[in-house]
Amino acid sequence: MAGVSLIAILVYFVGYLCSRFFPGSILSILQDLGFIALVVCLAYYLVKGYKWLKRWLFWKVRNKIIVSFAFVGIIPLVILVLISSTVLVLIFKRLSTFYVERELTVISEKLEAGGARVVLGYYRARTPDNSLELIRSETIKNLEKYPAGLKGVEVLVYELRAPVEEGEAEAFHLVDRISSRPEDDTPVLEVAPDWLRDQFAGFTVVQNHLYFAGVNDVGDQYRLVSRLPFDEQVLGYLERRTSMELEVVSLNPVDNPSEFRAVQERVGAAHGWFSVDWAHFVEPADWKTGAPSSHWSIVWSVPMVFLVEQFFAKGTEWFIGLIVLLLVIFVLVEIASLFVGAAIARSITGSIDNIYRGAKNIQKGNFEFRIATSRKDQLDAMADSFNNMSSSIIKLMQQVSEREALEKELEIAKEVQIQLFPSRLPVIRRLEMAASCTPARQVSGDYYDFLWEDDSCLDVVFGDISGKGISAALLMASLQSSIRSGLTTLNEFPDQKARMANVVADVNRRLYQRSSPESYSTLVLGHFDAESLVFSYCNAGHHPPLIFSNGDVRGLTVGGTVVGLFGNWAFEGGETQLRHGDLALLFTDGVVEAENEEGEQFGTDRLIEIVRLNSFLTAEDIQSLIVEQVFDWASGTEQADDITVLCMKIVE
Repeated sequence: MAGVSLIAILVYFVGYLCSRFFPGSILSILQDLGFIALVVCLAYYLVKGYKWLKRWLFWKVRNKIIVSFAFVGIIPLVILVLISSTVLVLIFKRLSTFYVERELTVISEKLEAGGARVVLGYYRARTPDNSLELIRSETIKNLEKYPAGLKGVEVLVYELRAPVEEGEAEAFHLVDRISSRPEDDTPVLEVAPDWLRDQFAGFTVVQNHLYFAGVNDVGDQYRLVSRLPFDEQVLGYLERRTSMELEVVSLNPVDNPSEFRAVQERVGAAHGWFSVDWAHFVEPADWKTGAPSSHWSIVWSVPMVFLVEQFFAKGTEWFIGLIVLLLVIFVLVEIASLFVGAAIARSITGSIDNIYRGAKNIQKGNFEFRIATSRKDQLDAMADSFNNMSSSIIKLMQQVSEREALEKELEIAKEVQIQLFPSRLPVIRRLEMAASCTPARQVSGDYYDFLWEDDSCLDVVFGDISGKGISAALLMASLQSSIRSGLTTLNEFPDQKARMANVVADVNRRLYQRSSPESYSTLVLGHFDAESLVFSYCNAGHHPPLIFSNGDVRGLTVGGTVVGLFGNWAFEGGETQLRHGDLALLFTDGVVEAENEEGEQFGTDRLIEIVRLNSFLTAEDIQSLIVEQVFDWASGTEQADDITVLCMKIVE
């Protein structure tokens, strides 16, 4: 994986250079491919690291218990702190929003109240011919009453005039512009838009500048429009009143997330960690049309202490102190619980460690080791049981050694037998083969083998040896040696029937001379010629192999008795002509003599019926089907004998 990671880094680096110095090059895709490969490598290393950490951390019982205490004690504490912090942050953000909205509302109300004072003064001192002069004088007096931070208020006076041309509607025309600022070049509308006919208090946008605005009626003849630019003067006024760091921008976090985040970071740097950084969003009216304009954001940062002073009553310090005290006590209790849990874990794992050391001593062969016990608890009782177990191991070892001798004999027999079976099936033209042997115990008494030089002919050996265990394995080795020697010696024999009979006779003599009187074997020797499709054979006391041809079944019975019982027995060979689609089946008595729970045998008839109904299958499928059906038949009973099947099918 290290090589893959290195290649991924190189691919990513090459792609990065291509995209940097050759923009638009197709090789730039290497950067994406390298990135994907690096993500895969990172995931692999994370999984490996997790497994290593898990193995290292949880190997000791002590670590497991300590981690469990952490999950029970520390992690809930951390979660509680996180939840409390989140809730407090949300509360303080909402309080800061309320605080800012309240101050903005106060400014809007001051504008609206200023216009109302002008209207009230006008109605008190009005005469038939002094309307405009009176409005101007009252407005100038009112502007002087605004706080220092709101001295930039401007008042526009609109008068209702009749239409000049036919078809026009009456409209409010600008007749005066009164401002407390010496120079004011902000553009105004000579004719008031229709939306200024109604009362209004809120925000407007004039040439991408944000304004506080308010509209007051002076009878039906005049409209007073009060405007205050949301500039540095107003920001300074708000900062002095609220202790906030404020900034007004024509941005919103949806359309300009990076720029908005930069503004937040710049504003938030004023008060550090223990402050609330948040924003208020407004949708001002367009000055010309009154329609909603783009979103504006008022970004601020305010110290938490100031919010607490503003929104919590004085004299509640004792309550806050009590909460802090309870939190400190809770943390101390958690820490004490952790130490107590660690001490309990140490006392528990101490006994477990002693038991572990005892197990390691026994593993090294020190059966005299005893675990020291000092406390009377369940773990000490376990240690006493371990000591008793140690004293019993020596007795058990004696019994084990006796069994090992028997198992060793069976293991030797098994190894010998594995070497006797062919490691692979031969590949012969026009012949499809499948074979399997399922022993009833560790060692099988069944045997099959193949000899071939090319893909045109094949010698087949199939037998069932008497006896079990190592004696059967040794007899199988001797039988294999004799058969292979005989088949090789008579390899050039012209008559294959006679060759099979002579080899069986020779094997019979050798087995009779070299084995005990009760040792014998059933045996089938066969020779298949791929050119003529003739199968020559000699059956020495074995279940007759079955030939399935166009729905007919015939057995191969020519041969003689079992080999190894009689020294001079005459054997004869036979042959049969095979055709395309024919199937030859060789099997041992473990197939047909398998019994179900009622003691009924599987039988040759049932075997023939299975093969006949499924003759269209491949040799391997037929062989697997036979074994499966035998095991299904004998399910619920112990396998009494070895089950060996050899299936050969003639194909094109």
